[in-house]
Amino acid sequence: MHILFIDDDIKRNRPLVRYIESSEHWEVDWAESPAKALARLEKPDDIDCIVLDIMMPPDDSIDQDRSIMGMDTGLLVLEKIDEITEGKIPVVVLTARQDMQRLETDQRVKEYLKKPQPAEKVISAIKQACS
Repeated sequence: MHILFIDDDIKRNRPLVRYIESSEHWEVDWAESPAKALARLEKPDDIDCIVLDIMMPPDDSIDQDRSIMGMDTGLLVLEKIDEITEGKIPVVVLTARQDMQRLETDQRVKEYLKKPQPAEKVISAIKQACS
């Protein structure tokens, strides 16, 4: 399985990614910014699942006007993912943001987890999203 992990906090998540790679033998690509995520999604055919953090700083690849008006960068990335992949790649949201319960019922999100979560729970959510 091939996972695209979109999160700006590499240092905090590196142990989780390494655990996923070693325990499940999955390939994990890392995108620490919206621009890098969208660039990687230009060729999405080999990606089986996306793990997305909603709390990311904006960058030039995202609609700045909408971001300034209060729409989270991660939600804008989620919109772009949905447009690019036509909803064909499952998305697991993994975020520390506490007020995102609306994502629990968002059809674009297959699994929603609040940080921190044990690695086994994240792996289970990825497997569930891909099934």
